Amino acid sequence: MKTKIFKSYLPLVAVAMAVTGAFAFNVAPEKSELLDVNGFIPQSGGCVDSGEPCTTTNTNIHCKSEGMDLYRETAGTSCPTYVWRK
Repeated sequence: MKTKIFKSYLPLVAVAMAVTGAFAFNVAPEKSELLDVNGFIPQSGGCVDSGEPCTTTNTNIHCKSEGMDLYRETAGTSCPTYVWRK
């Protein structure tokens, strides 16, 4: 009788262990949202790199350099999007 119970539950236990192991040893995703970008200062004719490291993820704190809000450069000529303090 014990062998019948053992034989019937062994596949279930093996599947449960496999599923548990797959989730337990899965690598946690990195915070890839925190992309490092340099903040740009908008000026006539384009954007000037401030060299200040910022992030594209909204942290509710604007990235600033010398009191000026910094932006993300797009297409090499405009900087319409805010960047955020890391």
